[in-house]
Amino acid sequence: MTCAKLRGLPFALEEAHITSFFEGLKVIGTYICKDFGGRTTGEAFVEFESVDACQQAMARNREAMEERYIEVFACSKDEVMMQIQNASRQLQQQQVSVPGGRRGRSGVAAWLGGEGCGSGSPSLFRIDMSLCLSPILSSSLTC
Repeated sequence: MTCAKLRGLPFALEEAHITSFFEGLKVIGTYICKDFGGRTTGEAFVEFESVDACQQAMARNREAMEERYIEVFACSKDEVMMQIQNASRQLQQQQVSVPGGRRGRSGVAAWLGGEGCGSGSPSLFRIDMSLCLSPILSSSLTC
């Protein structure tokens, strides 16, 4: 496995916090979980360049990040994709009308790229492009 699930993360989390936490390991992508209001949930997924790097990441289980201890669990890309797809399904159920007569989305929709699926750096999920994993899975999820 080359992915890890993180739990117990600070709520004011940015991708830079995760890459700093795993300094010395090649992180090729992150996916930060957020609620319908766009706030981080304290969980994230990280993909590493190799199985060896992921195994080294497991050694950082219960290390501190901003005075919070972080739990690190190995997980498969399938588990990550299931999480993303569940969020996408919930998002589709949250469609609402917005001023001006356009159809729009609220909450997680804005986090998942709003009406156009976002743009920016290359990533795994074509969701919030600054919070994603590797390009390997990008073809597996459509918006």
